[in-house]
Amino acid sequence: MRVDDVANDVACAIEFRRARGQQVPNARLVPEVIEDSLGDFERKYLLKTSARSRRRKSALLQVARTLADLRASPSIEIKDLERARELSVQTHLTLEQFTD
Repeated sequence: MRVDDVANDVACAIEFRRARGQQVPNARLVPEVIEDSLGDFERKYLLKTSARSRRRKSALLQVARTLADLRASPSIEIKDLERARELSVQTHLTLEQFTD
């Protein structure tokens, strides 16, 4: 993927986020605000993730919300949570192994 394509995708996601009525970046949202974008199934799935702390849960939700914005989706879907888990929680757990 070219850098110009990535920049365009990010600009579109930011525009979509603003169109949803959210002016602050996803990285500054607290989990309770992002959870409003989850359906019932996703909430149940989220409770079963390995996000063991509030910070990990926050990171998971922020990444999932960003992935949904990149798809121009108003709601976070299970595929967003799964990919966010790979990118945030699983990476964190892997890094933890090296510090033990």
